[in-house]
Amino acid sequence: MASISKRVLEAVRKAFRLGPAVVSPYDTGMRTFIEGGFTPDYVPKERYQELSVAVYACTKLRSQTIGSVPLKVYQLDAQGNKQEVTSGPLVDLLRFVNPHWTPARLWQMTESAMCIWGQAFWVLEGMGPQLRQRPTEIWWARSDKMRVIPDRDGYVKGYEYHDANTKLYFQPQEVIWFRYPNPANEFAGLSPLDAARVSVETSVDAMRANASIFANGMQPGAIISPSDSSITLTREERELIEAQLARRLTGADRRHRVMVFSHQMNMATPSMSPKDAEFMALMGWTLNDVCRVYQVPPMKVQDFSRATYSNAEQADKAFWTDCITPELSLFASELTEQLAPLFGEGLIVEFDLSQVRSLQEDQVEITDQMAKLAAMGVPLNRLLQVYRPDLLPEGGTGYPWGDVPLQQQMLGGGILMPAPVPEELPPAQQQANAPVEVSKNGAYPFLDTAAPGTRQN
Repeated sequence: MASISKRVLEAVRKAFRLGPAVVSPYDTGMRTFIEGGFTPDYVPKERYQELSVAVYACTKLRSQTIGSVPLKVYQLDAQGNKQEVTSGPLVDLLRFVNPHWTPARLWQMTESAMCIWGQAFWVLEGMGPQLRQRPTEIWWARSDKMRVIPDRDGYVKGYEYHDANTKLYFQPQEVIWFRYPNPANEFAGLSPLDAARVSVETSVDAMRANASIFANGMQPGAIISPSDSSITLTREERELIEAQLARRLTGADRRHRVMVFSHQMNMATPSMSPKDAEFMALMGWTLNDVCRVYQVPPMKVQDFSRATYSNAEQADKAFWTDCITPELSLFASELTEQLAPLFGEGLIVEFDLSQVRSLQEDQVEITDQMAKLAAMGVPLNRLLQVYRPDLLPEGGTGYPWGDVPLQQQMLGGGILMPAPVPEELPPAQQQANAPVEVSKNGAYPFLDTAAPGTRQN
């Protein structure tokens, strides 16, 4: 039986011979419904950040959070121990990405592209014509203008960047490609916005319709009419009543004044119509859908309808553990695979989460788990590498005595762990449980008298 890699490669070759399926990025299968039927009304994905408050809030929160986490480089040795690299070409490149952008801006733009298009591209500059030099600059490229070119043998032949009448070609080594998994097309990322697009489009259409109602519709604040239906107000009387109302009751210093009419009058205040109520429910439904696909708790984007002190803290923790941490892991793995090998062997890239307050709340539980594992015989260095690498000594290799289980150290006269402090008992119980020591002559040391049945000399 052929290996999986050969079978996959053969499938790629077959697709290359037949040609890739041509799917227009503008054909999403969604149309805006009007009275005349379904008509095309395509809106580019990037426009939804401008048109949808929910999309903008979620993408901005994710991008700003990603851009605030520091990135570190480590060197792995033959034993798998890692040591932080504080200087060198790769560290310098990640600190100074290009003359015009900061690393935070690069990561914010990268995460925004992932949220909108499901994929992001970095172009590496300074590698030379033969691509034998190390890159010296990183530039962000718009995902909707970059096309991946499949290769029948090497999986990816290269990348093409289209901008108006300009077409640029890049070798695979010159581009770092981040993308979300897409079972329908492995050469394109699946954007979260694609999953929520129907909901977002419905919300945008509703907002436009509602804005049109406010701009062109009739929505009076109150309606005043005579109580007696037989009385008809002339035009001059109606204008006089409106002028008197505006003169006597308009303004902060004229509130709650008494108004006297010549006839008994009724005042009706129009309430919110069922359609208006459905519009508000639609906005909430769209917000929940967008937050769901972006894995952002609603209260993180200022929806406090169900917020309490307890679930606010849990929401912040869930945002980091369920959304940001997996996203950072995706970025770090791609950089370790695509970028780090250009600077040498054994280099890995990781994000430093040690200063994230929401994640540090579990340190008590982690410490208890480490204590239990240490009691079972797991060496301290191994525990620190897994649970608390920030506590390892400089170099990251561990303590000289940390590879020996604590039980062996205690038996061999090594480092002794302090004995646990016994729990204090009530005074009565302490006296009842106190050991009784008898001296050689039978006297009780804590009494002035001899033991019962003995004589004092």
